[in-house]
Amino acid sequence: MQRRKTNGKGKTKARGGKAERKSEATGVRSDQRGLEAKLQETKRELDTTQTDLESFCFSVSHDLRAPLRSIDGFANALLHEFAEKLEPQAQEYLRRIVDSSKKLGALIDELLAISRLQRTELSVEELNLSEIAQATIARFRKADPERKVQVSVEPRLQARGDRTLVETLLQKLLENAWKFTARTSAAKIEFFSRTNKGPKVFVVKDNGAGFDMAYAAKLFKVFQRLHSPSEFSGVGSGLAIARTIVLRHKGRIWAEDTSGEGARFCFTLGKEA
Repeated sequence: MQRRKTNGKGKTKARGGKAERKSEATGVRSDQRGLEAKLQETKRELDTTQTDLESFCFSVSHDLRAPLRSIDGFANALLHEFAEKLEPQAQEYLRRIVDSSKKLGALIDELLAISRLQRTELSVEELNLSEIAQATIARFRKADPERKVQVSVEPRLQARGDRTLVETLLQKLLENAWKFTARTSAAKIEFFSRTNKGPKVFVVKDNGAGFDMAYAAKLFKVFQRLHSPSEFSGVGSGLAIARTIVLRHKGRIWAEDTSGEGARFCFTLGKEA
């Protein structure tokens, strides 16, 4: 039997190619480790920056309370104790100061609420969202017994999350629906779910004033309003608070076009919550 002759150059070439591939693989792994280290460092810097911003927000909001109480207190004292000595125009000015101080107080309260939400440690458990929604609506009805609103809540909606934060989330979304149906005849609010390929989507829908989808990006920003205070009360932070809570749960929240027939807000509570 005749043996096949071996080409020495071919062997050298093969060995060289294998060595080159090994060297390239080593280089890729080294680059990956370097990139991962840079990403971790960037994440640490971002976390530190976020913590600093949250602390700053909390401190500023908290420190504004004392001078605001003084402004409100002294303006009220002048208005009630020296009203007879003041001209009607001066009384009107003082009433405006008092009203403005109350509005500023509400803004500070919302800033503090958002700051606390970002700092609160989550305590995750299994939740019945349907029961939470029903209890929230019951409070609205008790506070405003003259309102006639048809409310539909899908039963046995389950999710995992922090009870306090999820209760606040549903309160803000349902409160938004309750408020913006105030001028709607046959007002209707719905809370239901739908299942796609990803996480279960929860939906709060109403047939109220709605909004222009061209401005949808502003909805979840702090103190952004698409309606004037004379139309609907509030400081424009409810949806921003809702967004903060959803993000804390690794979820998503968004608004959908309803073709001018009210509003529909959707959210998920991520698997990692």
